[in-house]
Amino acid sequence: MAFNTAVPVLYEKVVDGVKLVGTLPASALEQYDFYVSMMAYWESKTPQTWAVVRNYIVSHTKITEDKTGIELKPEELSFTLVKILVDEYLKMASEFFTSPQKEQTNK
Repeated sequence: MAFNTAVPVLYEKVVDGVKLVGTLPASALEQYDFYVSMMAYWESKTPQTWAVVRNYIVSHTKITEDKTGIELKPEELSFTLVKILVDEYLKMASEFFTSPQKEQTNK
C-alpha cells in the first residue's frame, strides 16, 4: 500500500468569483505553533482558542476578486465564503500534519 507523500502546504479555490489562496506558515516553528493551536481548539472549543486558529488562517490566506485581482478583507466575505475558507484551510493543514513527510535526498 502506497502512502501519499505529497504534503499539502497550499490550497487554492475560486468560489462565487472570489479566489481564496491559503498557505501554511513558511517556518517550522510557526507551523508547530499552528498545529498546537489547532489541537488546543479541538480539545477545548473555547472562543479564545478559536481566535488563535482564526488569526493564523486569516493571516495566511490571500482573498481576491478572481477577475480583477482586487484584494478583499475577510470582513467583506459572506458567511458561506468564510466557512469555505476555514474548512479548506483546516483540511489542508490537517492533511499536512497527518501525512508522512517526503524525505529529501542529496545526491
